[in-house]
Amino acid sequence: MKAFFDATVWCGAILRSEGMNARLLNFASLGGPLRGVTSDVVLLEFYRHAVDGTFGIVFDPEDVWDYIDAHRPLIDVEQAPIGRSLPSRTDLHNLPLTEIVYELTGKTRVDLLASLGRGTTLPEFDPYDLHVLAAAAEARAEAICSSDGIFEKVDWIEVFTPGRLVREFGL
Repeated sequence: MKAFFDATVWCGAILRSEGMNARLLNFASLGGPLRGVTSDVVLLEFYRHAVDGTFGIVFDPEDVWDYIDAHRPLIDVEQAPIGRSLPSRTDLHNLPLTEIVYELTGKTRVDLLASLGRGTTLPEFDPYDLHVLAAAAEARAEAICSSDGIFEKVDWIEVFTPGRLVREFGL
């Protein structure tokens, strides 16, 4: 399975080196049945949280980059088609998320296009997390792994919490 790891997984992993998020990243870094992918925007979001002390701990910038590099050999880092902001095309804002992602990426994945015209719209979703959906589609991920409950509204790609994915792989 190719799973897209968002910033909640990376942040959880660096905060608890023996926790489930760290186990998932480590397992995906080994190659095998769980292949990991993330994006440059996710890693910058993770970096910002880690060095700014968002979670009450301030990490040294070098340590954060070393942490990312330690997982890079088998966790692909894709360039996200958008950043952590709304697309500048306002004509997309009231479309279903699947159609917005399609328009941003140009991907023609059958499972993505099958639900066009239906489903959650941007006002019902966190617009700052649209980059995760777009990057996951761009990377052809089969699933998104996140602690953020907002992704439960997405029905065109499998969504796993870290706990569920840990159980899935018996970690």
